[in-house]
Amino acid sequence: MKISPDKRYFIHQIPKLTANHSDYIEVSESGKCQISPSFKIKISEGTEKLLSLFESNLENGTDWTDGSVYTGLAGYAYLYYLMETKPKISGALETARKYVERSVGLCRGKYLPFLTGDAGPFTLGAIIYHRLGDTQKSEFYIGKLKELANSHHVDKIGTKLPDEILYGRAGYLSALLLAREEIDNHVIEDSLIKQVVSSMIASGEDLAKKHPELGAPLMYKWHDSYYLGGAHGLTGILLFLLKVKGILLGKDLEMIQATIDFLVELRYPSGNLPSSLGSTTDKLVHWCHGAPGFTALLIEASKVFGSPKYMEAAEKCCDVIWERGLLVKGYGLCHGAAGNAYSFVQMYQATKDPKYIHQACAFADFCLDYGKHGCRTPDTPLSLYEGLAGTIYFLYDIMEPDTAKFPGF
Repeated sequence: MKISPDKRYFIHQIPKLTANHSDYIEVSESGKCQISPSFKIKISEGTEKLLSLFESNLENGTDWTDGSVYTGLAGYAYLYYLMETKPKISGALETARKYVERSVGLCRGKYLPFLTGDAGPFTLGAIIYHRLGDTQKSEFYIGKLKELANSHHVDKIGTKLPDEILYGRAGYLSALLLAREEIDNHVIEDSLIKQVVSSMIASGEDLAKKHPELGAPLMYKWHDSYYLGGAHGLTGILLFLLKVKGILLGKDLEMIQATIDFLVELRYPSGNLPSSLGSTTDKLVHWCHGAPGFTALLIEASKVFGSPKYMEAAEKCCDVIWERGLLVKGYGLCHGAAGNAYSFVQMYQATKDPKYIHQACAFADFCLDYGKHGCRTPDTPLSLYEGLAGTIYFLYDIMEPDTAKFPGF
């Protein structure tokens, strides 16, 4: 495949789905879509090879002092947890337990959220021990997770704690919601969820009032920039606020919708989302910055508010991801082909349109040729969010597209 003139993505010639014909999927007369048996075998066999490559490089390719989900040992635990629940690989849960215990031992209280902080190891510890049937240990880690709210002062705005997913309150909220989803709704009290959400809204409203010229009722800043994407910006924050819509006040929902509308209006003609306010270069098509992270928010907004404009915008996002989403950066989740493919998965789950599973499988096929395209080597080559673990996670996950979920979401 040729590389684009800006050296950011591969120019592919993969045909779109036409007349429900595809090498990747089968569509019945009733419209039910599933991955074809032959391609499912190819994914399974290819993923086993990639897992073998991953495990053979673990000893020398791992930073054993990094316990995070994003680039460290808790990310390995998350991968093996999926392997126990999806392909049901024998011994995977015990391997997940070993990695999560080691990652918990590295928690130092520096960062709060699921991906980069202590909430990740504690949440996964609670989930994994729940799956193992050890209620006492699971409850212990739930307690540690909840204690983080006080130690990091999540209810106090104006502190150094940001609101975005990677390092802030939205990332902590994601951990609380994941614990509820994987264990039980009652393990995290509504009062704690409300505390985090109220602080996120108050923080965004406070900054927006200080800078009315920005034009949105909610605004957030990280490292002196008004980021808009999934990892650091508005998109990720608003997505998790919508996930708890049942506890939001009417005026809060109005501000959230107005801010989403603000983002829709900011899009480039391609349908891609700028990385930050003031950005004028339509170049980043990553989960962390750009259309891939925006897709999930638009789908959620369509469910909550019912306006067709959000799904129309999500379709445009998928168009630009299809065109420019096979990234030279690599195959990972944060800024790679696997993370971009989850937008197609999310659109399929929302619309049941088989073309999106075809597109997700086409990106999976690209990922199965891991290392053969001349992509860049990520900073942490084996990690969940940057490296091979995340690609393997996606490949196992896509085999059951109706239940596939971007990890942590």
